[in-house]
Amino acid sequence: PGADDVERAYSFLSLPQVARLWGDEAPRAHLKEPRVRQSEGGSRQITFREFMAGIPIDGSYLTVQLDSHDRVVGALARFVHFPRLPAPAVIPISLGVARAAAEAHVAGADCGGDAVCRTALLDSFAATPTPGEEVLLSPLIYEGWTTSRAEVLAFRFDFARRTVFIDAVSALVLLEWSSERSVSFGYQVWAPGGSDAKCSYHDKTCLL
Repeated sequence: PGADDVERAYSFLSLPQVARLWGDEAPRAHLKEPRVRQSEGGSRQITFREFMAGIPIDGSYLTVQLDSHDRVVGALARFVHFPRLPAPAVIPISLGVARAAAEAHVAGADCGGDAVCRTALLDSFAATPTPGEEVLLSPLIYEGWTTSRAEVLAFRFDFARRTVFIDAVSALVLLEWSSERSVSFGYQVWAPGGSDAKCSYHDKTCLL
């Protein structure tokens, strides 16, 4: 188990016929951060995250299923191979600038015109900065929620009540969804230039 399972998964993905199927002849270069989950009966699932040029592709995964005898019995993926990396005309903004834009947006969304609420919320962000990650947003994964036809470099911030993606060049909000859900409406999703979308109560993967 563990490291041996990861190696078995890599070996399977490196087989010529499998590499042709996924269109990726260098899975060790693009599939990283393996997570191994053991199920009842001794089967395991090894899930990788896809990277390009060292940047994770948000929402991507490739999972290899092993049975109790270490045989590959299945594979499942939301996978984008060789995305079109953005080539911005200017130097991308820093994580700190992106975080400030995301925090200002959340303070406005959560507090509206309440200045006291906004100040208190921004002070709490200053005391405990929100972790962020540079990612690629792919239209093949976020189909219908991104207006770009190519991958977009962005920063992702997971707040207590919402997730916000900030454009790494313009510092504008690209995509946002609420991390809260209700039985009636599911997850609330908002994308600039589009309408609100609602996912099923049980399936957050519809956001991806």
